[in-house]
Amino acid sequence: MPLFHYRALNPKGQYQEGDWFGASKRHLYHLLKRQNLKLLACKTIKKEGWKAFLSGRISPDDLIEFCLHLAQMDAVKITLSEAILLFAQNHTKRAFKSILYTISDMLQQGFLLSQACRLYPTAFDPIVVESITLAEKTGKFGETFQQLESYLIHKKHQQQKLKQSLRYPLILLVVMLLLMGIMVGVFVPHLQTHLNDINPGIPSIALKTLISSVTFLEFYGSYIMACVVLCIAGYYGLYQFFSFFRVFNDWLVLKIPFIGNFKKSLLMNNFMHTLSLLLNAHIHLLPSLEKAIVTVPNHYIQRQLTRVYEDIQTGSQLSQALKSYDLVSPLLFRLIQLGEETGNLAVLVQQAAACDLEKTWKKIRSLLAWIEPILIIMMGCIMVWVVTATVIPLYSSLAEFER
Repeated sequence: MPLFHYRALNPKGQYQEGDWFGASKRHLYHLLKRQNLKLLACKTIKKEGWKAFLSGRISPDDLIEFCLHLAQMDAVKITLSEAILLFAQNHTKRAFKSILYTISDMLQQGFLLSQACRLYPTAFDPIVVESITLAEKTGKFGETFQQLESYLIHKKHQQQKLKQSLRYPLILLVVMLLLMGIMVGVFVPHLQTHLNDINPGIPSIALKTLISSVTFLEFYGSYIMACVVLCIAGYYGLYQFFSFFRVFNDWLVLKIPFIGNFKKSLLMNNFMHTLSLLLNAHIHLLPSLEKAIVTVPNHYIQRQLTRVYEDIQTGSQLSQALKSYDLVSPLLFRLIQLGEETGNLAVLVQQAAACDLEKTWKKIRSLLAWIEPILIIMMGCIMVWVVTATVIPLYSSLAEFER
C-alpha cells in the first residue's frame, strides 16, 4: 500500500498534517471525515533508490521499542489505542509512524489489535500476531509484550553476532578480489608491454602463467560474465517458480561442508526459540509447531518439520519425532525428552536452545579463527606470484639496460 502525506483542517480552523498508509485517497478522505477533519491536500510520497528501501523498512529496534512501550503502558493501565497513539506521536520514522496511527484508529473503531497488525505483515510477523491474539484471549498484554521483547532482542543479537563474525573474513575476501582485478586488469598488461620492449627474451614460468591468465580473461572474460549472469537468472527463475527446486536447493546448502551444519544448527535454534515463546504463551504444542514451522527460512527443514508435525498428530513424542529426522543434537533431544517427562516442555526447550546456540557459536568462532589466516596467506601467495612474475624481471631488465 502507498504512503500518503495529507493536510487537513479541523473544526477550529487549524491545519493538521500527517502520514497515512492506505489503499487510496478515497479511504483517507473517509477516515479524516470520521475524525471531523476536512481533507485539503494529499499526495503520494514517492522516493527512489535506496532511500525508498530504508524509509519503508521496519527495523527490529522499532519493534523492540514498541513492545517495551506497550508493556510499560499496560502496567499503568493505559488503553492500547492510547498507548499506540502516544508511541506514534513520539516516533520519528514515517513508515512505522503512519502504520501505528492507522492501527490506533482501527482500535478506536472496535477492531482487535491482532486484526489490525495482520494487515501489515512486513511490520508484524506471524509470531507477533499470534502472541497478540492469545493476549487478547487471556488479557495478559503486559506479560505477552515482555516475552515478545525478549524474543526480538534474542533474534536481533543473533543476527548481529553473525554479521560481526563474517565481517572481517568478507572484507579480506573483497580486498583480495579487488587486488587481483587491479593487478590483472590494469597493471599486468602495461607491464607486459614494457617488459617485451626492454627484454624480448624467454619469460619466467611465473610471468608465463600470469600472462596466460590475463590473455585468457581478455578473450573469454565477457563470455564468462555472460554465463554467470545467465546462470544466476536461471537459478532465480527455478527458485521462484518450482517448489521442488527450492527444496533441493535448501537441501544442497545444508550439505556444504562445515557451513551446512552451522546453518542447520542456527535454523533449528531459531525454531526452538520461537516454539518456546509460543509454548510459554500457553499455546498447545500442535498449534505452536504449526506457527513456528512457518518462520523457518529453509524449505527442506520446513518439509522435515511438517513430517514431525504429522508424526505428533499420530501420537509420537516431539523428541522422538525430531530425532527420527535427524534435526536435533543429542543434547537437544535429551532436554526436550526431559521436558516431556516432567511436563515443563516450554522452559526446557528454551534452555536447550540456549545451550545449543552457545555450542554452535563456539564452533563458528573456531572455524573463523582458521579462515582469517588462510585468507591472509592466500593474499600473500598472490602478491608473491605477481612480484615474482613482474617486479623481479623488471628490475633485472633495468639493471641490464643500465649496463
